[in-house]
Amino acid sequence: MPWPTLFISTLWELWKNRNDWVFNTIMLPIAAICSRAITWARYYSGVEQHAPPIASLRNHAWDRGIEILQVQSDCKEAIQMLTSPLANVNSSSLARAIVKLCNRGWSVDLIWIARSSNQAADALARRADVSAFDTIALHSPPEFLRPLLCHDISNSSFDLA
Repeated sequence: MPWPTLFISTLWELWKNRNDWVFNTIMLPIAAICSRAITWARYYSGVEQHAPPIASLRNHAWDRGIEILQVQSDCKEAIQMLTSPLANVNSSSLARAIVKLCNRGWSVDLIWIARSSNQAADALARRADVSAFDTIALHSPPEFLRPLLCHDISNSSFDLA
């Protein structure tokens, strides 16, 4: 892979880690930062055989027969950026890649949901292994999640019907 791509990917992952520390008091181990930087550098240089999660989302869903997908996020700015009429000319290559995936032959709804209305997803995300890009299927909710699911259902701001 080209050195400039690896260098920029590493800087980007360090910046994201710094922001996680400043805003969320979360610090990733250096091995995880390096692993993520290498994964993204390989993806952008075209050498990676296993695409990162955003790029593999379409194939993952499509292979399972999912033609209508709803993506929920608590990041209002990201949802606004991706649903903007100018999203396909955004300065972020990642944003353009997501828009390109969303515009393929399927239906994708990008929806903002406040973190306070989606505590279960937030709790799962906080316990995720950030160095792994594997899909994990839960056949029943973990014990720690049950009270949060009840809270989310009773305080949801969207129609469950």
